[in-house]
Amino acid sequence: MKEEEKQPTDIAQDAITHLLDYVENEKKIVTLQLIKSSSIAGGNVVAFLVLFFIGTMVYCFANILLAVWLGQLLNKWFMGFAAVTVINLFLLLMLIVFKQSLLVRPIQNLIIRLTTK
Repeated sequence: MKEEEKQPTDIAQDAITHLLDYVENEKKIVTLQLIKSSSIAGGNVVAFLVLFFIGTMVYCFANILLAVWLGQLLNKWFMGFAAVTVINLFLLLMLIVFKQSLLVRPIQNLIIRLTTK
């Protein structure tokens, strides 16, 4: 006699079991992808903060060095610091004027590049 044919309820039960396994596996895959993306983002944030801190320190010390040097050249310390302040105000004004092209777009592009890796 032929092998026993599967009943429609058995086929449906097998399909449901496979569907549940598929959903569980997809959930695991999404979890692992989320962990990978968040670890990359976290690493980039920490690296940015470290570089920002070091860059800020270098910028501050360079400003002090330039101010002292200009103060000695002008024989008036306050003139050296005033000149560096004017230079920094000019840089700030340039950043404000060209904010879109110098800051916003590069940061947006960086975020898009990092999230689509």
